[in-house]
Amino acid sequence: MNLYALLFGIIAGCTIILIKPLVFSVVNLNAISQNYLDGMLYISAFYCIAKSINATNISGIFTAGGDSKFGFWCDSIVMWGIILPLGYLCAFVWHVSPLVLYIVISLDEIIKLPLAFYRYRQYKWLNNITRTFSPVG
Repeated sequence: MNLYALLFGIIAGCTIILIKPLVFSVVNLNAISQNYLDGMLYISAFYCIAKSINATNISGIFTAGGDSKFGFWCDSIVMWGIILPLGYLCAFVWHVSPLVLYIVISLDEIIKLPLAFYRYRQYKWLNNITRTFSPVG
């Protein structure tokens, strides 16, 4: 499953890069906006790979193994505890460029990737989710 997730994440990223000329032919942007869009499409292409692997592990494998709490805690801590405060600081305190801010906001999947991989290798997500029924009558 993880190999398929990696493969399809790479395919999705390459698709974004391949349709980039089509996107630029459809939209009419000034030079600065084109540079921002170009950078954001490249960032999104790499983001697809991490998102594909994390979605397969956290939302698929872990949940199927009876460990849905890990996904909740991982998403909550990374998004609300790291990415949003860091994004706020970058935007309103440090006044970084929009492209750097987009990189910071996109870091959530990159941060979760080693955590999810470590959890996957521990096999703590694998729980007995079957019920023991007592005979009726």
